[in-house]
Amino acid sequence: RSGEPQESRAYVEVADGANCESWMSLRTGLEGRWGWKAKVEQVREANRKGKLTNLLCRTDAPSEDEALFCFASYLMAKEGGHAYFFYAPAYKMANQKTWYPFYDADLGEPKGDYEARDGGFLRLFSRGCVAVNPTDKPVTLSLPQPYTTLAGQEVVRLSLPPKRGAVLLASIIP
Repeated sequence: RSGEPQESRAYVEVADGANCESWMSLRTGLEGRWGWKAKVEQVREANRKGKLTNLLCRTDAPSEDEALFCFASYLMAKEGGHAYFFYAPAYKMANQKTWYPFYDADLGEPKGDYEARDGGFLRLFSRGCVAVNPTDKPVTLSLPQPYTTLAGQEVVRLSLPPKRGAVLLASIIP
């Protein structure tokens, strides 16, 4: 019931957690009751209460870009060990045929909440950061320090097309 915040909160209060089908996709807008911000905040709220969330991102045509957008959004929302992520063309593990390299990135622990930055969103981790552009326009985010893309390129600014995400590793770990 992620599009019905009041009803969703009532269920989460008495349940151990929530199963969020069709949690995120490239069709997810930024605002509104079904929007990116609302979905991310609902997961954060449930996780902060110690409730589990199972975030299912179902797609008809899997792509690395969509998987990264959904996964980066999940990392924006995740609080503690209470959120789980799944991206595939159906809700069965047999259909999960692609393991993307960003799933294995060791970002460490979150260093706080996500923040709005330069038209997109950024969340810092102890060994990296995650960026998301859930808007319909390209954005360029200024980063607080040099980071390295998973392709090995060092960046201090990150350009993201609409509905894209990025996982970056810290070039220097303080």
